[in-house]
Amino acid sequence: MYTVAILNENVDIELTQFLDKLSLSENSVLGYHYPFYGKMLKSIEIGEPFYLGLYDKNELVAFLPGFVKNQKQGSVYSSLPFFGPNAGILCQTENKVAYSDTLLTFLENYLIQNNFISASIYSSFLAEKTSEDKLFEDFTTIRIEKFTSYIALEKLIISTKIAYDIRKAEKEGVSVSREITDFKVSELYKIYHQNCIDFEIPLKPQKCIQFLAQEAAKSDNVTFYFAELEGKIIGALIMIWSKAVASYYLPCSLNEFRTYQSNTLLINAAIEEAKNRNIKIWNWESSPSVESGVYKFKKKWGSEDTTYNIFLKLLKNEDFFADLGKEKISELYPNFFVFPFNKL
Repeated sequence: MYTVAILNENVDIELTQFLDKLSLSENSVLGYHYPFYGKMLKSIEIGEPFYLGLYDKNELVAFLPGFVKNQKQGSVYSSLPFFGPNAGILCQTENKVAYSDTLLTFLENYLIQNNFISASIYSSFLAEKTSEDKLFEDFTTIRIEKFTSYIALEKLIISTKIAYDIRKAEKEGVSVSREITDFKVSELYKIYHQNCIDFEIPLKPQKCIQFLAQEAAKSDNVTFYFAELEGKIIGALIMIWSKAVASYYLPCSLNEFRTYQSNTLLINAAIEEAKNRNIKIWNWESSPSVESGVYKFKKKWGSEDTTYNIFLKLLKNEDFFADLGKEKISELYPNFFVFPFNKL
């Protein structure tokens, strides 16, 4: 007999132990699924955590992370907004059908009873597409396909071009440090902020970075890398880790020093750490398009592409969302996937 519980901070240790153990056999577990990341999202007022745990007797056997945003027009749900793909149901593959049915039935009943207008769940990282489609078949109103990139680290071969860029950075005098200071975090944010302006990237708030810096000082789930040249911070990289997957969270570099290849040096340092941790997968996250410079840069490292789905459940008819309109939806529910704007 399975039971579903809405999890709170009292089970953080239990949840962490569950995720650590599951990471040993399932590549679906990302650093974002750990309790600290939910606390960060709450601290920057993304919404309220709505984490569901499935218990078999007294043992936690499945987990669905999620957040809700409440407005008078109705509430919305998303499995980890703000970070993006691959935050689906986490459990052992052999039990996923039974566990998913129970969790999704609970979630659907909750959504209907509590004036939700829509809910979005992302498929699990590197999940087999056909089986995931079947799991969400009854739950889903609209399915949206996306793509993301990754490296299977045991297959990674550093290309001649990448090796050259690493040597160039070192020859120019660029070094990598992991020591975190208030000054370095402040410099990182200045560089990142300017990169977001230059390349029209959505900006994460400074409080997010400060929270992660504090987490990096006390846990193995977050690492900050700084590229330094003669005492000046010219680039940085934030990585978020599970036991099996390294997630490329936030890179940044000063435009005037891009030819110094600090990003390449930073990534190489993180990949070496990933190997030392016996990490299996490097998670690049998604790219704007296959034509983008970001995507082409990832390809230089030998990355592979895979698809993932957003499973969207509508609890209002499409006219409701059309009446709200794109601007109002964006204003009321920032960072949540509420309704596909191309259908408005």
